Amino acid sequence: LAAVRAYEIDNLCIEISAGEPPAGNGSSDVFVEMIEQAGVVEQDAHVSIRKITQPLFLTEGDIHIVGLPSDEYRISCTLHYPQARMVGSQYYSTVLTSENFKRELAPCRTFSLYEEVSHLIDRGLIKGASLENGVVVMDDAIVSKGGLYFPNEMVRHKMLDLIGDLSLIGINFTGHIIAIKPGHSTNFRFAQKLYHHLSLENT
Repeated sequence: LAAVRAYEIDNLCIEISAGEPPAGNGSSDVFVEMIEQAGVVEQDAHVSIRKITQPLFLTEGDIHIVGLPSDEYRISCTLHYPQARMVGSQYYSTVLTSENFKRELAPCRTFSLYEEVSHLIDRGLIKGASLENGVVVMDDAIVSKGGLYFPNEMVRHKMLDLIGDLSLIGINFTGHIIAIKPGHSTNFRFAQKLYHHLSLENT
């Protein structure tokens, strides 16, 4: 969904033959590749692009997501993992375009702390997980095939998640989204606020 949004595709039918889309390595590389191979066709129809007109915010504990008026779609994100020195605090900001997305965000893989998945491994679960499809932070080491693609790959992956989650509102918009320690559940609740705002402000 993040790749679809970044390439400004708004008329698309997706069919899958399993219970969920292929997870791959949690990045968008494979979807960017498929989009570019298939090509994007411009249609003769008007698409409304709406704008955040006043500040929106969601706060849950130490998680904060803010939407501010802007003439472009910018995402700024901060990640803070004090319990993992190899992650620490990371920040990144970019304007969402297909070029920026492909270069700066699409390659960024999912990640987890070893402590978060070790009990699942011990129980024989997540058998499909490997260093081929994610990054594991273990003690003072980053365990991944080929190392990190960016020094702040983790916060970039969180931005990737956020773009995909906000695309679920089905409305193209401009605004500056600022997120501190975002996750899928809080992204979803902020998306509800955003949808309500854009629907009311543009009727």
